[in-house]
Amino acid sequence: MRATDDVDCAASALGEFMRTIIASLIVVASLGVTGARAQSDDRAYCESLYELWVRYGPTLSKGHDAGTFEAQASVDQCRQGNTAAGIATLEKKLRDNRFTLPAR
Repeated sequence: MRATDDVDCAASALGEFMRTIIASLIVVASLGVTGARAQSDDRAYCESLYELWVRYGPTLSKGHDAGTFEAQASVDQCRQGNTAAGIATLEKKLRDNRFTLPAR
């Protein structure tokens, strides 16, 4: 084997390694964008649940002051990034009061 063969082999391996790194970075970046979009969609859904509750919930709920406080706390959770907990609470409040949930 000649020295130029070793250089060609090393260059080829380096090129393959760089292609793998670049492909991995593209996948990671796309997952980050997808996650951010899902978080944004969840937050928008949470806001729509809260708006529905504010508009109609207090007139239907027994002890509406407590219900409104709980709904406000839930939407605050969504706004702070904890959309799973905020959405779950708002959906339960709305379903318990026989609301049809908006499309997600």
